[in-house]
Amino acid sequence: MGALIVFGYGPGISHATAERFGREAYSLALVGSYPRTCTGRRERYSPRYTLSMTDMTTIKVSVETRDRLKTLADEDHLTMDGELARTLDKAEEARFWEGVRADYARLQADPQEWADYVNELAEWDHAVGDGLDDE
Repeated sequence: MGALIVFGYGPGISHATAERFGREAYSLALVGSYPRTCTGRRERYSPRYTLSMTDMTTIKVSVETRDRLKTLADEDHLTMDGELARTLDKAEEARFWEGVRADYARLQADPQEWADYVNELAEWDHAVGDGLDDE
């Protein structure tokens, strides 16, 4: 049998349409703006229904910011969402390593703490020795 994609799925006409085609054994994809709109439909009509909901939202950004994001996305052959996610991943990783460097700087600023740390590293280096020659 065929397939039907219902965009803007909700409790009204789109639901009735999905019901009708579902009874005829069509594969259905229900696409709604809000997860609660499609909640329970898979369990109720499975396996005839395939549930697909948009997990997107709208954020307000300036036209300049949107255009910059679009330019980067085009250059990297990504969607704007993919580019934004990649950029956020890079920013989060940069913050993580910045924090690691700051932690090491604080540790090195205290001679006793740094000496304790270096000694502990030496103990671990000795403890993990497996007795095998380096290859």
